[in-house]
Amino acid sequence: MMVETVVYTVVLPLLVGAFFLSAVRLAKGPHLLDRVIALDFATIVVVGILGVYAIATDQPVYLDV
Repeated sequence: MMVETVVYTVVLPLLVGAFFLSAVRLAKGPHLLDRVIALDFATIVVVGILGVYAIATDQPVYLDV
């Protein structure tokens, strides 16, 4: 199995799901601290998505982010 296949079928959907779950917590957070932590986690997940995309497409230019 190729790395790109694993990335597209397993890792990327998990990261996208984590992003949407953090977006829900960001919108519905009962306290300000919950929303701040959700925003911080969402930015970490976005950086992870960019890194995984760079690995899958073999374009290291995205790793400068």
